[in-house]
Amino acid sequence: MRPGKHKHPLHRPWSRRRQGVAFVMVLLVILVLATLAGGFASNMRIEAALARNTSNERRLEWLCRSGVEMARYLVGQQAAIPQQPFTALNQKWATNSGSTNTILANLNTADVGLAEGTALGLLQNGDEEWLQFLNQSKVKIEIVDLERKLNINWVAQGHYGGRGGFYPFERAMRDDMLAVPNTAWSVITDSIADWVDPNTDARLNGAEGTFYRSFGYDSKNTLIDDLSELLLIRGIRDEREWLVTGRIPEELPQVERPRFFLTDLFTPISAGRVNINTAPREVLVLIDAAFEDSADAIIRARNGPDGIPGTDDDRPFQQVAELGDPLIGFSPQGVGLLQRFLSVQSVTFEVTVTATVNNQVKSLVAVIRRLSDRDVKVLYSFWKETGE
Repeated sequence: MRPGKHKHPLHRPWSRRRQGVAFVMVLLVILVLATLAGGFASNMRIEAALARNTSNERRLEWLCRSGVEMARYLVGQQAAIPQQPFTALNQKWATNSGSTNTILANLNTADVGLAEGTALGLLQNGDEEWLQFLNQSKVKIEIVDLERKLNINWVAQGHYGGRGGFYPFERAMRDDMLAVPNTAWSVITDSIADWVDPNTDARLNGAEGTFYRSFGYDSKNTLIDDLSELLLIRGIRDEREWLVTGRIPEELPQVERPRFFLTDLFTPISAGRVNINTAPREVLVLIDAAFEDSADAIIRARNGPDGIPGTDDDRPFQQVAELGDPLIGFSPQGVGLLQRFLSVQSVTFEVTVTATVNNQVKSLVAVIRRLSDRDVKVLYSFWKETGE
């Protein structure tokens, strides 16, 4: 090689290749770091969301529990109004707008934000974080009295009207209510009665231990605590479970599709006597055959001139004896017989509180018993899946 023609080592071709490799490696490192940073940021967002959800979960829980306490206070104070010795659909607990005293007028159970007037919002302390929480939160409190339904244990024990006390079951099973075929009436009726009575002797079409042991359980032989127990009973188990669950099979013929379900008509928890101020027509006609023609007259009388329940012109019955009014049609003797399973008061209420915080929703159901205006007990409660 001639002098002057020799190039510096850095100018050799293979060195340029090394530079290209190094550049690619730097790009790869940057890509890896960017990926790690993105993953870290994503994890941080997830952690922040989980922390926020955990915080909201606590808030939702206590909003729901506070809603139950508010319902207890509301139904208790309602009983303290001397001018209203009855429980009716135009009262504050049922309508959120019924005529009532000054104390209850300040309570709001509607589905509104806490900052918009719900009584729970009165707990605010002026703190900016708390006010922000109020603006992001909503609470709805629904209260339904259970004396509007027939107590299924009373029916099974024969405490209601004619036909040996089973008339409510038989009337409900007709094609315009539960749509149970005639051939299955007695099976379901006798099986429910056998499930409740304390003896082990099966009725003609009923079932006791021998029948149920093949399924791994025995007849209860005591009062029903929850209507879900009916899913275990002969005639309903594996045959007509939709009467309890409300989930009608798509293949079920139209003539066998019920208009109502057992949960619409019966309850296992109540004082037993049906409140004629709150019971719907479909429950009234179950009480006794005499109500078939009088149910509409009872509803017209209590709804007042506008014919709409839950308004200020409602005229609730103040005593059962008012059924003797000629416009309703019961004789004094008939009213006397009905007194044992009718009332104008409700003492058992189902409360459903639905709380929302930042689009998270939680629902709590509680059954409460009002013994007096100062004594309202929680019998039991459970969390309800949203969407149920």
